[in-house]
Amino acid sequence: MAASGNSQALAWLARKAATWLWADQAKEALWMALETTRDSRPALEELYRSYVAERDAEGLRLIAAYLVRVEPGNDNALNDFALLSLLLNKNVERAAREAAGLYGRHPKNLAYASTHAFAMYCTGSPSEAVRILEAFPFEELEEPQIAAYYGIFLAAAGSPEKARGFLEKAGGASLLPEEQQLVAKAVRAISSPIGNDLRSVGAEANLDSP
Repeated sequence: MAASGNSQALAWLARKAATWLWADQAKEALWMALETTRDSRPALEELYRSYVAERDAEGLRLIAAYLVRVEPGNDNALNDFALLSLLLNKNVERAAREAAGLYGRHPKNLAYASTHAFAMYCTGSPSEAVRILEAFPFEELEEPQIAAYYGIFLAAAGSPEKARGFLEKAGGASLLPEEQQLVAKAVRAISSPIGNDLRSVGAEANLDSP
């Protein structure tokens, strides 16, 4: 059987295994296909669908890391790797460095700018995170996924009223559990009657380790 056929066969087997409730074994088969066949697309697509369905940030980070390794010029994969690493508090220094590099090369790309801003937030500079995103048109910042992060940054930078509107828009975003928890933390901060702990949200940018 050709290498491409092997990849497709393993992907098919993994799908069948998943229907038989062998989820872990299915993923192992798919990762094996990635490393042992020349045409990795079927296995990669199957893994991606699985991790998206499960909202598995670590699984998605591993896929991004794989793509960065095999496709060095894939900036979208590098951005995903940086964002997910920051979100999971893994390889933070490298993630921040990669995010800064992407932003430096593509300053008008909102997705890359948002990841760089998140790196600023994660390293205790929420005001800088806000400054980075403020350079973009208001209507672009209202897109639910971006609004979630912008609202988090605004809350941490001490702008509760402005943050509230953006955090409300985050309800329309498809967020990972870790992102949802960051939004919830920001909402709690701006809802506090004392209101003195807003900046601590930035200092605690990443989730507490499970």
